[in-house]
Amino acid sequence: LNILFAIQSDHLSTLQIWDLSTGTMLPDLCGHDCRQMGTRVGLLKWSPAGAKVVMVLQGGLNPEVDGKVSVWDVSSHAPELVLDPGRSQAKVLAKRPVSQDPVPVASPAPTAAPAFVHTMAVRAVAISPRANQLVTTSDDGFLKIWDPGQGMLLRQLKLPVPASALAFSSDGVILAVGTTQGEIRLWETHSWREFAPYTSGEGQINALQFLPGNRFLVIAGEQPHVSVVDLVSRTVVKELVHSSRSLACAGKACVKKGAGQGEIVEGLSFLDGTAWLMTISRAGRLVWDSESWREVEKPAGIPEVWSGLGWNQPLVWTTTRTRDPKSMTLAIWDPKHNAVWASLDTFTNRDTEIDHGPPIGLGTTMAVDPQQRWAATRVGERISIWDLSARTKRKTFHVRTPSHLYWTSDGKHLIVSTVSRKILV
Repeated sequence: LNILFAIQSDHLSTLQIWDLSTGTMLPDLCGHDCRQMGTRVGLLKWSPAGAKVVMVLQGGLNPEVDGKVSVWDVSSHAPELVLDPGRSQAKVLAKRPVSQDPVPVASPAPTAAPAFVHTMAVRAVAISPRANQLVTTSDDGFLKIWDPGQGMLLRQLKLPVPASALAFSSDGVILAVGTTQGEIRLWETHSWREFAPYTSGEGQINALQFLPGNRFLVIAGEQPHVSVVDLVSRTVVKELVHSSRSLACAGKACVKKGAGQGEIVEGLSFLDGTAWLMTISRAGRLVWDSESWREVEKPAGIPEVWSGLGWNQPLVWTTTRTRDPKSMTLAIWDPKHNAVWASLDTFTNRDTEIDHGPPIGLGTTMAVDPQQRWAATRVGERISIWDLSARTKRKTFHVRTPSHLYWTSDGKHLIVSTVSRKILV
């Protein structure tokens, strides 16, 4: 058949299918059904014509096939039958619906370049703000530097422990890599000369963010605070405590009270390229003035629910309510005029979920290119490209289990990270 099945023995993320005649990898077989640490394949057999695969999964996320002999259809990437030796009749599984874009698209969907692949699930992605370079890292312990336009692997670095966070300096000269054991490793990106590492003592690093000037790095780990480190003196110059806020009311007067203990911060970013640093926890977002290190209550002209769009972009993205109480709209907000600048995708909560075996809530996200010509929106598995000057949708396409969106510095390529181990361009 000139087809090869590739199975990872430890921490299986998926089953890979390769075409030996062309040397290309075909779409994954089981995706979310296999996406769990410790999943094992105990049996794997092709049907004579190559249209079906018989296998036994142990530890998968789909209870219908976990620990059982199942027959999979290769073309639809879905299990069809469960064979139980104690029963005379196989159990027929419901066919999965084929995802279709409900919005008609005049132009054909774009063709993605070959996927940038790790052998295990991708943990972090970073785009250089100056050079068109993409950096990815995975549980396989590799740090890979790619040219997205050419689809080429430029450099590969092996780390002693997997990395969990990446960040470029604002000029793209320095790449910071945070590991699962709290170490910060630094590279100069022209020659890829490595500087001496820094041990943070923060446990697994969740997020990194350079301050302007490249000397100070903000580090968020497993501790209930965020550290600001001087990379020259290797000292902590400030610790920020991200505490949730709750309203305490007496009569008609209400004040916001902070929790006594800090929360684990999972994300960091600068708001609009200003001196404001945003820390993100599961409970919400806080904004800090990086010059005085005082908390900013909520910047004037910012909607209640918002996210930054990156360096030097005077816009934020938000979700707004529509007249239909069940639907919402992804919109771009202009803080200067305190108003919606462009309304894009309208969706319901059901649109953000997918059904590949057990339902998965993928949510929504947005990215605007550095020249503010294009916006990419993601609702569940549907990705749309918008022409911001005309406020019109140009293309819509489907990507299986996407996660985050990024634009290259020249705005010519959209990078889509997926829940598994693929990066698409």
